[in-house]
Amino acid sequence: MEPRSPIWWLTQLHRRLMVRAPRVRMYEEYYDGLHPLSFVTTEYRQEFATMLRGVSDNWMALVVDAVEERLHVEGFRMGDDPAGDKDAWRIWQENCLDADSEMLHSTALQTGSAFAMVWFGEDDQPEITVEHPGQCFVAYENGTQRKRAAAIKSWVDEWTGDVRANVYLPDGIYKFQSKRAITLDEYRTDSGRDRRLEVLGAMWKPLDDEYVDNPLGVVPIVEFRNRPRLLGEGRSEIADVISVQNQINKLVCDMMVAAEFSAFKQRWATGVEIPTDPVTGKPLQAYASAVDRLWSVESDTARFGEFGESNLGNYVAALENRVQSLASRTRTPPHYLLGSSGSFPSGESLKATETGLIAKCRSRHRHFGESWEEVMRLAFAVLDDRRSEARMAETIWTDPESRSEAEHTDSLLKKMSLGVPVRQLWEDAGYSQTQIDRFGDMLVAEAEQRERIAAADHGPERELSEAELLAKLVPAVDVIVTPDEARSIVGLPGGFVKPEAPKAGPVRRTVERDASGRVAGVVEQVV
Repeated sequence: MEPRSPIWWLTQLHRRLMVRAPRVRMYEEYYDGLHPLSFVTTEYRQEFATMLRGVSDNWMALVVDAVEERLHVEGFRMGDDPAGDKDAWRIWQENCLDADSEMLHSTALQTGSAFAMVWFGEDDQPEITVEHPGQCFVAYENGTQRKRAAAIKSWVDEWTGDVRANVYLPDGIYKFQSKRAITLDEYRTDSGRDRRLEVLGAMWKPLDDEYVDNPLGVVPIVEFRNRPRLLGEGRSEIADVISVQNQINKLVCDMMVAAEFSAFKQRWATGVEIPTDPVTGKPLQAYASAVDRLWSVESDTARFGEFGESNLGNYVAALENRVQSLASRTRTPPHYLLGSSGSFPSGESLKATETGLIAKCRSRHRHFGESWEEVMRLAFAVLDDRRSEARMAETIWTDPESRSEAEHTDSLLKKMSLGVPVRQLWEDAGYSQTQIDRFGDMLVAEAEQRERIAAADHGPERELSEAELLAKLVPAVDVIVTPDEARSIVGLPGGFVKPEAPKAGPVRRTVERDASGRVAGVVEQVV
């Protein structure tokens, strides 16, 4: 088998996919609350298996969701333009990535990685799909974590049951099919490695349309790594605390068993004779406990008593200790986990408790943002647009920090006093790029409307109605005048003498007429 040939990449990447699949499945099951009962003996499991089946106090979903709910993309800058790129945002919206990006982020946080594929859609527009780590794997060139050498997507055809696999290389896409699933055990046979790959490779058959040219020149699948490292794959958010989750489940099970057997207080008796079965010789149950039963014996030496109930508070304290450990190790704010067991923080204390979570979210912004920028560059490559080479691209995220409306507004006003541009303030306020673009159009429309109103109010040819004239006259004159007099007073033909500034003290205003009886002005008198 020739190294780096399509079939060679198929066997190599499919094996990696099979090796990773059990780990991915385990993380997703823990996120879903499907936890195995750990830290218990075989006897304990056999005795209480029925009662404890399905018991899990699931904290894994909250650990993941606390980060995911603060990872929201609001736009992209492609190049030196400080404004969000409208074409990039149109591509984002057309591919429903407002919703699909949340699924991608959640899966990457759960399992350690997720993928996005960019290809040609209808009318040669970019089509972006999010992919599951149980179906995709990306290989990189030696010595780099950015340059993709090859990728695979493998899945089961739900209609035929056949296993399909596409190998993505810079020059093209190669399609294969197998009549049955190849298990991980088959990759672990004792035969020689080269011989094993030859046999497994022979199980894949190229499809009739086995080759599709790749005009992009690069592998069109981009990996999103959570908590990336220089060597190895991404890590799940819950990888470090699965053991803590198992401890919590064990304590919950113990508490349930204790509650079951101490819900009805157990009684004891001494100095009594226990009857036996005459056939088997085994003791009979002489005293059945119930609320409507009374125990009585004829012996003077008989004594009865009861055992005290179990103190479930000890289990509660142990559970809170484990939950606090989980919170500190995942940097999840304690008030997310402990609920009403303490006072809910506010103000500066709330900000302090969320410091670790905010720092973790900003770290995810950086790593996931690089991948989204590569996705957008590929999308523009589909369009043969020069922005496919925009190495200065930037992902715009919503602010992950929680603040009250008053605090947020005060912060924005202080930034404005420092000369921060209004568009940046809108972005800091949490508005999307679509909303910000609308704000600009709305402000222009409002300014034009104000200009039209001002021109209409002060235009030389506009005549006021009698009601408007009287309304302007009322605050200036304390006497009733005719509409003709009002027209003269407010400045229309007829002459208007502007009154002097009012003097100190109460002022009475009267209309003054000339010899012909026309209104000449307003006279003010201090009363």
